[in-house]
Amino acid sequence: MRRVVAHARFVSIVGGASLVLWALWRAGVDLFVASTLVWVIVVAALVVVERLSPKQRVWLRPDEQLTNDLVHTALGSALGSRVGVVVADAGVAAITLLLPASALWPTSWPLPVQVVVGFVVVDGCRYAQHRASHAWPWLWETHQLHHDARRLLVIKAGRSHLIDRALQALCVVPIVVAGASVDVVFWVVTLSSVIGVIGHANVDASGCFFFVGSNEHRVHHAADPALHNSNFGASLSIWDRLCGTFRRDDDVDVVGLPHDTPVTVTAQLAAPINAWLGF
Repeated sequence: MRRVVAHARFVSIVGGASLVLWALWRAGVDLFVASTLVWVIVVAALVVVERLSPKQRVWLRPDEQLTNDLVHTALGSALGSRVGVVVADAGVAAITLLLPASALWPTSWPLPVQVVVGFVVVDGCRYAQHRASHAWPWLWETHQLHHDARRLLVIKAGRSHLIDRALQALCVVPIVVAGASVDVVFWVVTLSSVIGVIGHANVDASGCFFFVGSNEHRVHHAADPALHNSNFGASLSIWDRLCGTFRRDDDVDVVGLPHDTPVTVTAQLAAPINAWLGF
């Protein structure tokens, strides 16, 4: 029964967000405004659920990193993602000079089908990028800030180094190069963002085999290295299942890193640079 409720919670949040997004899109609301509004609604709803029915009540206690989490969320969204988009645009422009985009993307297919295809492709790239961030030490330096949280809450979803966020943004390049429309990219990015927020929330929500809910992603943040080197999928769990990196453990209660990490925003931002330079 508990697992059924966890599945239902995930479906209701993603389904509700999708309906609101569809209504805004049909009403002609600016795509950036629509995406931001849906993200805010989902975050607010999850904050309420965290307080009323937390997965781990002890994680609701302040950890003196709230301001840092908010700063990293803002920097990552405003600067990190923007840098990624600029680099992606330059790459797309260079590639499309050699490869006509119109010959690749199935523009005649219904929009929902195009969104599904785009979602699968982008999430496959995110899986590869995320797994590389754990396997390659120089990339891990940009990613470990996201893992140093000693508790998981919805606000921790944005706790990522701006360089890491820029690299994540590059994962939309394949579908843009292929000729996906702005609407397709909008739907793919927004739905991925919604599922990513759910994955970090302190709630009992499971992704129904194909998707990544909080129960699946919590395993990835476990302090146990045997667990945090698994469940790399950002929104879909199919990549982990296909590649043998999927793990299930509904009772993870210790998350974070086994070593001390910088505690100030400036030190956290400088950490990857210092590591690369050998400081």
